[in-house]
Formats: sequence, structure tokens, C-alpha cells
Amino acid sequence: MYAFGAATAYMLVFVSLLVLRFKDPWTPRPFKVPLNVKIRGKDGEIRLLPIVGILGFLGISSILILVVLTHAIGRIAGPSWIILGLLIYFWHRRRNKLPLRKALKRNWEKEQLEVYEDAGEYDLADEFRENLQRKHQGEHARESVLPVGTTVVNVPIPSQHSNGSRSNGSRSNRKGGSA
Repeated sequence: MYAFGAATAYMLVFVSLLVLRFKDPWTPRPFKVPLNVKIRGKDGEIRLLPIVGILGFLGISSILILVVLTHAIGRIAGPSWIILGLLIYFWHRRRNKLPLRKALKRNWEKEQLEVYEDAGEYDLADEFRENLQRKHQGEHARESVLPVGTTVVNVPIPSQHSNGSRSNGSRSNRKGGSA
């Protein structure tokens, strides 16, 4: 039973690590595990996918599968314990009139800055502020449907007559003459 619970908890830790690298790339990470693969996100920012995290997830998942396959109590009591926990969670959320699946609205950015400053981590707080500023600037730039890095260039189009030929004025303008 202990092995089932520990393996499940560590598996969730690795899932969180991998998900947060993409959902929250703005948080300063002073410590990074080695062997990261750089991946560009939809917003153009580089994210680091930790290979060690993927290997850890695969390793602990295989241990969880082995526990379920080889131990009868892990096969019965482990999933029962998780189902009981989920039932208590949903009962608590319903009783307190909270949404069952959605998170509560919170200002995570403000709270995270307060935690950094209360802990005396002023360098991390400054880095986080800079990252948030870059994030919010990117949100305004993302309103365009053009791919990241695309530059719009205004190209004048010469006027045309109804028959499709160019007018003399536009031809002389193009060659440097007057209209």
C-alpha cells in the first residue's frame, strides 16, 4: 500500500513539473536539472523540457504498474484509496459551494511576488517582474494572427484603369517623373 501511494505521489510530481514548464514559463527557476531540450512555445518564448523529468515519470510509472501487477493489496486497496480520496474531495467542494473541476480565481502573480519578497528573494522577485512585463507585452502583440517574428511591410500598389492597364501618372511616378 505504501509503495502504491508513494509511486502515485511521485508520478504526480513529475506530471506537475512537465506541465508547469509550459503553462508557467515566466516563473524564475534558479535551479534547472541538466539535459533540457529547448522548445519554442506558441507565444515565441523558449521553454526547457527536462529529459530527466520525462525519464523520472516513465520510471516511476513503471514502478506503479509493477506494484499493481505484483501485489494484490496494491491492486485493490490502492485504487480504492484514490477513489475514496476523490469522493471526499468532490463532497467537500460541493458542500462549500465551490466549482467541482475549476480552480478558484486568484491573483497568482501578486501572491508569488509577495512570497518572494517575504522570503527576502529580491533578485527572484525582480526577475519575475521582468518576465511578467515581457509576458504582458507578448499578450498584446499576440492579438495578430501572423506568425511570431513576421513583419508587416506596406507595399504601394499602382492604381489601374478598368481595363487592367496602368495609368500614365502611376507609371511616371514609379520612374521618378511627376504625375
